[in-house]
Amino acid sequence: MEKLLRRLLIVGAVVGLLSSAGCGQRPSGPGDRPPIIISDGSVLFKAVASDRGMGHNKERGEWKSDSGRWYHDHDQNPAKILRVSVLHGTGTGCTDPEKDFDVREFELTYKKGSDSSLVKVRVFIDAPNVNAPGRLTVDSAAVPDAQLKFWLRVGDTDDKLDSVKFPDNTVCGLTGPHAELHVYQIINP
Repeated sequence: MEKLLRRLLIVGAVVGLLSSAGCGQRPSGPGDRPPIIISDGSVLFKAVASDRGMGHNKERGEWKSDSGRWYHDHDQNPAKILRVSVLHGTGTGCTDPEKDFDVREFELTYKKGSDSSLVKVRVFIDAPNVNAPGRLTVDSAAVPDAQLKFWLRVGDTDDKLDSVKFPDNTVCGLTGPHAELHVYQIINP
């Protein structure tokens, strides 16, 4: 009986270790925030669920206005860094989708479909001081999508992404139908 009990305890411990080491789904951490994907189609800032299914943070949050600026409202901790990936970018250091730009702000430029003029949009962490955590904010006239409160429309439907400029003066071109930015709101860099 003692041997059987010892074996059951060993089997239970092994199963417990396996389940905590990555087998199966686990709850998301307290810093889990949805990524924001910026693409054409007007210029869309789309919050995407971190993952789907049991034990994952599937909440996308929503875009809200504050004094002419738009911010991404989410019930998780505020971000300290914006980790930006450029997909289908052009320019030095911009063609590798695995390269991350860790910044607190960047400048997005898009081209108006009506007259080809360029419009600049500042995307940044709005915080009480320069290194404090804060909310992802878009400094631009915009409208939340009528059906999807987690999508923010900047510009008109025929406007196209043009480029993104980072604080180190790296400028990445964003031309073509597949160019987009993935912005991850990092809590603990």
